[in-house]
Amino acid sequence: MSTSQGQGIDRLQQLGGKRGFFDDIKKIVNGGLDVIGDVTDAIRGDDGDATAAAAAAANLGPAPPPNWMQANLATLGGRTLRNLAIPGSHDAGMSSFSDNSKTGFATEDNTRTQRLDLAGQLTAGARYFDIRPVISSGVFRAGHYSFIAPIRSFQGANGQLVSDMIDQINAFTRDNKELVVINLSHDLNTDLPNDSFRAFNQAEYDRLFNDLLRLQNRFVAPGDPTTVDLTTLKLNDFIGGGNAAVVLIVEPASISLGDFAKQGFYKYAQFNAFNSFANKNDANAMIEDQLNKLNQQRPANYFLLSWTVTQQDEQVVVGPSILDLADTANALIFTKLMPALSNDKFPNIVFLDDFRSFFTSLTLQINQNFHAQ
Repeated sequence: MSTSQGQGIDRLQQLGGKRGFFDDIKKIVNGGLDVIGDVTDAIRGDDGDATAAAAAAANLGPAPPPNWMQANLATLGGRTLRNLAIPGSHDAGMSSFSDNSKTGFATEDNTRTQRLDLAGQLTAGARYFDIRPVISSGVFRAGHYSFIAPIRSFQGANGQLVSDMIDQINAFTRDNKELVVINLSHDLNTDLPNDSFRAFNQAEYDRLFNDLLRLQNRFVAPGDPTTVDLTTLKLNDFIGGGNAAVVLIVEPASISLGDFAKQGFYKYAQFNAFNSFANKNDANAMIEDQLNKLNQQRPANYFLLSWTVTQQDEQVVVGPSILDLADTANALIFTKLMPALSNDKFPNIVFLDDFRSFFTSLTLQINQNFHAQ
């Protein structure tokens, strides 16, 4: 990093990142647009869509149908979720970037994780969705925020409206009788100064739960739904009767589900995925980290493979973007993942940024080739 870029980043820390302080972070670094534009272009290059090229080379076959679970129920229906791989979307609600609600240092490049909205991800085959609800201007949206210690404030932006995501899930499950898992975490009330954002309190979660009651086909487990381990149920238990099943997982342990526990809402302990991302910006380092954790955790634990790379330090300012980093990492999954798997060492959730149907095809190959004997 040049001296001028370092001075620019120091200046960002001095300014404190207050919401609405400036519209374009590029105006701050080195006092203009040229340095950032040149650096970003140099990092991205002209390689195009590396993931699509790698998927084509992998000969994955035709894109799976939107109802791929039902289409494969004869072979997959008798397996428990612990003996099944499903594709998942990281920060699934961040396919859009809400400029009028972002904090001062947030850009599309450092907050947007998906190109497809939730409807597109569902159609492409994703079945596990990482939704991070925020309150913004009194409304529930998806958000992507981090606390930045040097400037002592939260920075980030909002994506899709929760109400729109509910509509998209309902539209999908009307026509496709699939299992859909929604994991709620990283909640923030952003209607406060951004050095004071806080997690939802019980009343705010209750209000979100009431909104989510509009989701159709919520799955209520037989017997006592407050104690069931959902990962021990078979896929047929969820969708074998010809109905869709929407499962809502609430990650914060301090939040009480109350009566919602019998209406399709479950504590995280009831869908207890081991989920530990690498926090690396290098794809090969991330892959080594995740495959090591896979070998350590499986088959004893339900395992989420976080095939995600994370911007570090000045990358948040100068790039590459989250989506560009994802393209580099995602292109490697077709050659790096399958050789590392076995019948007792395969992931239960394949979790990615920039989710596309290629990854559903790959997940189906995992299910065809690996399962407990």
